[in-house]
Amino acid sequence: MAGQLGYDYQVEQNDAQSFTVRISKKKGEVASIYEQELTRENDIEDNYIVVVDTNTMGQGSKELGKQLLKMFIYSLTEQPDLPEKIIFYNGGVHLVSDNSDSLEDLQILAENGIEIYACGACLNYYNLSEKCKVGEVTNMYHIVEMMRQSKKIIKP
Repeated sequence: MAGQLGYDYQVEQNDAQSFTVRISKKKGEVASIYEQELTRENDIEDNYIVVVDTNTMGQGSKELGKQLLKMFIYSLTEQPDLPEKIIFYNGGVHLVSDNSDSLEDLQILAENGIEIYACGACLNYYNLSEKCKVGEVTNMYHIVEMMRQSKKIIKP
């Protein structure tokens, strides 16, 4: 990123888990230099949750939106850093039901320790309570608590 912005940079490895990065604004000038130690401990702070409130992703074509959301969930299975939790509410609860195109990917995520939650009131509304095939049924109070406590929330 520093190179793309036209900055000079140097990276020194201090040990197996620590690096020092120096970024300077202009070549030959020391106008602003930043030093930051990067450790694997900092990576732990990158924990995140995903919230899904619809069975499509983005605006426009619903058919394309369904395909995009399916690809998004599949792509989660391929990430080096998996989310801690995935929360489904409103129309998103369709994805945890027995006829979901994403069910297999969600089961893979669950098998890898990802906590999956579905809003019980939403399942009831869509008559899907008996068709929930992955995760745990929860309530809005618990959903609010999980979202409130998370440092990062991703919403596709």
